[in-house]
Amino acid sequence: EEEKYKFRQSIGASKDDIIVIFVGRLSFHSKAHHFPMYKSLQKLTEDLDEGRCIHLIQVGWFANDYIGDIMKKEVEVICPDVKCHFIDGLDQDLKNLSLASADIFLSLVDNFQETFGLTPLEGMAAGIPAVVSDWNGYRETVRHEKDGFMIPTTSLGKGLGDDIIDNYRKGIYTYDYYVGYTSQLVSVDIESCLKSLRKLVKNKDLRKKMGS
Repeated sequence: EEEKYKFRQSIGASKDDIIVIFVGRLSFHSKAHHFPMYKSLQKLTEDLDEGRCIHLIQVGWFANDYIGDIMKKEVEVICPDVKCHFIDGLDQDLKNLSLASADIFLSLVDNFQETFGLTPLEGMAAGIPAVVSDWNGYRETVRHEKDGFMIPTTSLGKGLGDDIIDNYRKGIYTYDYYVGYTSQLVSVDIESCLKSLRKLVKNKDLRKKMGS
């Protein structure tokens, strides 16, 4: 508890502030686009009591400096009222301390290469509720309204997008381009995410219940 208190102090989070944490690769084309997360948290700040803040900790690593620069700049554009922190995900001790000090785990993965997904389990192991996209392997770990909330996530119907697959098979697209293009065909329900986060932020007992 003392370590968690010191960590929260180190990032400027008071006992009434809410820390939301994302863990994973920091890549908008091969993991999760940041817009739904940033937009939801910005809207959430409008409901907070005066003096209370939302902190977003993004634990991970950037694929390259170009991606890092974009994500850091778009923090200022999309969620200027959210206090954002980027933490090196390769430092396991710091990652675990960040998880233990957080209030809500949030991961809105929208990528076709996402499989089982370990990070929601890490969030739940730290005793915090998980808000995740209803996508691929995440469905196997988070129980809606029990461990957290599953956010509706949709893509094109069966048989659509065949041109992207064909270009990948022909070698026109690299795998990196393939997952990047397909991820643009996925939509995360921001309004549903906002409603779920709102419930958790306003109800400490609910956070504890779902976290346990």
